[in-house]
Amino acid sequence: MMILVDTNILSTFGKAGGMKLLFELFQTKLSVSSNVFCEISIAYEKGYSFA
Repeated sequence: MMILVDTNILSTFGKAGGMKLLFELFQTKLSVSSNVFCEISIAYEKGYSFA
């Protein structure tokens, strides 16, 4: 099974320090679209720690 996650879910769990919980919850690979990857990459480049 493939789970597709969006920017909101990733940033929310990232800000709360809960990425490990997100992976444990679904127990499978999580995928993102190229647009979501770009959005998270931009946040990372700007220095946002959750990215």
